[in-house]
Amino acid sequence: MAQPTLPKLELPANTWILYENVAIDAPDRTGNWRFLIRDDGYFFHARNTQYWLEDLTLINSADPDLHWNTAFGDNPNRCLNDSQLNDLRDALDKAQVSKLEPYYAPSPDEQESHPSAERWTITHDELTHTIVVERGAVPKALVTLRQKIDELIADAPRIERS
Repeated sequence: MAQPTLPKLELPANTWILYENVAIDAPDRTGNWRFLIRDDGYFFHARNTQYWLEDLTLINSADPDLHWNTAFGDNPNRCLNDSQLNDLRDALDKAQVSKLEPYYAPSPDEQESHPSAERWTITHDELTHTIVVERGAVPKALVTLRQKIDELIADAPRIERS
């Protein structure tokens, strides 16, 4: 099975974890969202506003502008403290990211009617790993990692904007 066309990977400086959730094979990009955690613990989040791709000939384009209409802000949303950073390192070690396959897809009879894909790009042990997962095929290691990230971010202090 061929991998879906995703936006060209744009990895901001100092990114530790970049998670992207994108619609595939559909013109409605409103639900696309992403987050990143930098190596200093800063967390950034971006969710598209209403966004409908009008030129359907571009539906499989890798141009990031055809997938995202909301950029990461200049200021982080939250910041993990040292203890939380250590917990995240432990969770990454347990997930054994380097041993995961680069692509996971559901069987044809498990395909979703509105498919989406997750792309994880993780720098761990001085290597960068990218894993693409279609909805319905997420390996347990990434489910567990995502749950831990959600828990840590929920408890991380918000960054007040001035």
